[in-house]
Amino acid sequence: MNTSIVANEDSLNNEDYKGTLLVVDGHSLAFRAFYAISADNFSTKSGFATNAIWGFATMLSQVIEKEKPDKLAVAFDVKGGT
Repeated sequence: MNTSIVANEDSLNNEDYKGTLLVVDGHSLAFRAFYAISADNFSTKSGFATNAIWGFATMLSQVIEKEKPDKLAVAFDVKGGT
């Protein structure tokens, strides 16, 4: 899968690229959410912890509300080296 983005001078003047882009380190945010919120209050009946899911969504929505970006990208680390 090719994930590179190539821009030329013409594409940078395109109106589609105007506005604010918010880029989030998803792995870091999920890690932070997992350890910031106790799983005692956030888990399913079977004991599956949902604290990281709830924390991730809450923190991300707070940043979006505060910054009001036009576009959003959330990136996650892949297994292995970079």
